Amino acid sequence: MRIRPIATVLALCISSSGLVLAGKQQGADAGVKDKCPGYKVEHFGKVKHGFDATLELAGTPCNIYGKDIQSLILSVRFDTKDRLHVHVRDAAGKQYQIPHSIIPLDIGAGVNEQGSSLRFSYYHDPKTGFGFE
Repeated sequence: MRIRPIATVLALCISSSGLVLAGKQQGADAGVKDKCPGYKVEHFGKVKHGFDATLELAGTPCNIYGKDIQSLILSVRFDTKDRLHVHVRDAAGKQYQIPHSIIPLDIGAGVNEQGSSLRFSYYHDPKTGFGFE
């Protein structure tokens, strides 16, 4: 069994979430996507090996890619020097998550941000919302 295809799917989901979070949806009618509010940061907290953020829909849902989720949780962890774990999930826990028993994640011992060779860039702009690159 090869894990690479699953990892690719997960990476694509993360990329899609980033585009939606930033309010920069691609492939949609310009008139509709300009009305999409994006997300604003309600809570931001540093944790031992990264940070957590609670994101709330910043306005009226546009539902351009299905039903918009009102509240999201973003978790960023620096697992090892060369591995960063980014997880975006719905705060209510209603969306399906692949159980760790099916695909166990090797989270590593954890390093602080300065000990990582990777960077997670994010921004929060009152006009365009929250996004990451």
